[in-house]
Amino acid sequence: MEFGTDLTECARVVADGGVAVVATDTLYGLVADIRCQQAVGRVLAIKGREAGRGVPVLVKHAVQAAEITAFTDEARRLADAFWPGGLTLVLPGVGSVDRRLLGPGSTVGIRAPDSEIVRRIIDVVEAPITGTSANLAGQAPAATAREAADMLGNAVDYVLDTAVGAAIASTIINLSQKPPIVIREGVIAMPELRVLVPDIFVAADEV
Repeated sequence: MEFGTDLTECARVVADGGVAVVATDTLYGLVADIRCQQAVGRVLAIKGREAGRGVPVLVKHAVQAAEITAFTDEARRLADAFWPGGLTLVLPGVGSVDRRLLGPGSTVGIRAPDSEIVRRIIDVVEAPITGTSANLAGQAPAATAREAADMLGNAVDYVLDTAVGAAIASTIINLSQKPPIVIREGVIAMPELRVLVPDIFVAADEV
């Protein structure tokens, strides 16, 4: 595992099929090319995540999101309002997206983060990347790059030492059902969402 501040090297590692820890605008994330089966498998192994739970995906913009999800008009309105930023949209996966990234109902959670670092990596990889939090199964997400390095060790190839953003998780809204449901409240508040999606409600375990 390499620990450093070289964004170009980190992006190259990911483009070559590696797994890296990168600060996003919310938390530190485990990033890998979603087209690389081996890299996706490593992310799942690090997280201890069984099939069917899903892995968040980071995209650069709505056009890229529409290539891997059934991107609805409702999704587009929310993306126009809150992307780039801390809103994850859960939508049906389409195309050749790795099925191991999909959650219940063959959905995938996608987000365009407000992070120049992440956008740079996506540009170099030329594909969306994974964006699950950087931690081992059962452990809290890493608060610093050094903490991530100490926790994950050689399970990852590169830890990029830059400052994280809000250090608050994204809000997750499931648009694959009607009415839409917020399954995690984060940096985007309910009143902001209800302006665009009046019938939205919060999952019972989030109340």
